[in-house]
Amino acid sequence: MIMNIGYARVSGATGQEGGLETQIAALESAGCERIYSESISGKNKDRPELQSMIKALRKGDVITITKIDRLARSMSDFFKLAEEIKETGAGLVSLDGAIDTADSSPCKELLWLLLASIAEFEVS
Repeated sequence: MIMNIGYARVSGATGQEGGLETQIAALESAGCERIYSESISGKNKDRPELQSMIKALRKGDVITITKIDRLARSMSDFFKLAEEIKETGAGLVSLDGAIDTADSSPCKELLWLLLASIAEFEVS
């Protein structure tokens, strides 16, 4: 069964709990059936909820985030995560409209190729 999965994150700084609640509410409104959330810096590569979510992904699942910076705080981290998500056969949607690879159109593959190309360029 394909699942719409949400991911919410705040840096963990005091006073950001409301930001986490706001993200969760937006993800619920977007139809997320399961939401992984955590209060930890996006620079931290050892985010337990993020890793649990990626391990649980199945082909056809869709990860929904409110904004790209909730998933990653650097371009290189974003592209690494995007590649991990692609390898599982899942899609990625940002509610702010910045990215949507979840549809079955030819644009999905083009977007994945574009993201991979930018990541490769960034390394060189």
